[in-house]
Amino acid sequence: MRRGALVLLAAALVAPGRPGPPVVDLAHATWTRNGIAPASAPVVGEAPAPATVELVFDATGVRWACEFPTDEARMRRLSLAWRGAPDGVLFELVLDGARLSPPRDGWRPSPRELHSDLGAVWLGRGAHLLEFVAREKPPDGKGALRLAALELGEP
Repeated sequence: MRRGALVLLAAALVAPGRPGPPVVDLAHATWTRNGIAPASAPVVGEAPAPATVELVFDATGVRWACEFPTDEARMRRLSLAWRGAPDGVLFELVLDGARLSPPRDGWRPSPRELHSDLGAVWLGRGAHLLEFVAREKPPDGKGALRLAALELGEP
C-alpha cells in the first residue's frame, strides 16, 4: 500500500489548556480501492463543514483502505466521524486485519455528522491499516460513505 502524508492531528480543545485525543484526518489520507491507488482521488468536501472524503462503493466487497501511524503502543477507544452519502451503503470496518463488529448501516443519510463508538482496541507502535468494506451491493449500483476523522481516545 502506498504511504500517504496522513498526519495525526490534535483535536479541538476539550477544556482551556487541555488538548483532546489524537485524531486521524481521513479526509486527507492516501486511499487505495481494492488494493490499488484509484485513478482519481476520492472527493473531499471542505469548509464550512469539517473536511470529508467520499468513498464510492459500487459492488459488494469493495474495499477502501488507508494507513495511519501511532507513536506509542497503548489501548485506545476509537470513534468514527462519518455520514452516509445520499445513496448510502452497509459497511464494516477492519483494523489491522481484525473486523470491528458490527457492520455500520449508512443507508439512511443524515445531514449531520455521526459519531460511532468502535470500542477499545490495542494499537501497537507504527503503521495501522484501516479498511472500509461494502457488505451489500447498492440497488442502483452506487453507494457511498463520507468520512471525516477517526478519534483515538482514552479507553
